[in-house]
Amino acid sequence: MQHTRVLLCIINLALLPAGCSGGGSPADPGDDDDPIEVIETDLHVYQRAEAINNRGEIIGWGGETGSRVIFYWRAGMLEQVGQGWAWDISGTGRIVGQSRENRGPATFWERSGTEWTSFDLPMPTGSSNANPFGINDRGDKIVGYAGKAVAWTESAGSWAVTVLPGGERDGVAIAINNRDQIVGRCGPLFASQACAWTFDGTTWTTHTLEPLPGATSSEARGINDLGDIVGSSTQRRQKAVLWRKTATGWSAPVEIAPFPFYSEAFDISNDGVIVGVLVQTSLELQRAFVWTSETGVVKLTPNTGGVAFAINDDNQIVGCKGTTTFGCISATLWTLN
Repeated sequence: MQHTRVLLCIINLALLPAGCSGGGSPADPGDDDDPIEVIETDLHVYQRAEAINNRGEIIGWGGETGSRVIFYWRAGMLEQVGQGWAWDISGTGRIVGQSRENRGPATFWERSGTEWTSFDLPMPTGSSNANPFGINDRGDKIVGYAGKAVAWTESAGSWAVTVLPGGERDGVAIAINNRDQIVGRCGPLFASQACAWTFDGTTWTTHTLEPLPGATSSEARGINDLGDIVGSSTQRRQKAVLWRKTATGWSAPVEIAPFPFYSEAFDISNDGVIVGVLVQTSLELQRAFVWTSETGVVKLTPNTGGVAFAINDDNQIVGCKGTTTFGCISATLWTLN
């Protein structure tokens, strides 16, 4: 297990050191005693840590096309779960993904003794392929894509699938919180609108999120239990944005990483800490970042490529570093002190 020490600017602002930013511009970490812990796997390429729950359980995938392997990591112990892709893990340790690599039904895995057992989810009518991208902490609601935005609900050991309103035409449901609020996009990729779905116990309701002025598309990627949403809005370039929950819906988007080339936010903790990826110029590799309202953007990978995909309530962030043209090199856990 490798350890790199960096200075992360999530501190008391009265002690803000030189090189850290109190605004929206990025600050490159320096050297200090705050550890970055790197998960090292024995897989070859495309090594990505995709999600982490509040028990510190991490899932991801790696390997070559056609032989990708899902991994599970906790407290230094690494296990292989099965073949395919994994996208999220519940608070109970249930993993969602796809075992057939972009074909066939959505799948979830759960531990049975010392073994992992896979279960296929039902397919909506007319669909031949499905991908589940998010699961709530209870593990009883899963959201994803099956040619349309869908949600799977477990009741008495059986699963039912629902097509979400407004997501029938190539919509995607990406994340769900513990209040059964779902986020994703409505409509096809290049003309999409960021959407949220809420459930009153009987009916799903669609809420279209306001894009940045002049934006041609937008997408919501993460939501916390307060209802705050992160994602991106595209005005020629993708820009990371935050939609705050209000009494009547959601606010206009706030641009959190104002860079000229590209940025995208993937997840937000219940403390409002946001993680994602940014590119400052066309000549620069993508960099993993963390954002708070006090510090603005801080690069987690100032000297190499990287992406931060998810954060839990203990400020543990997962993603990958050492990105190349072909994908990620090393699945990574950053712990913020």
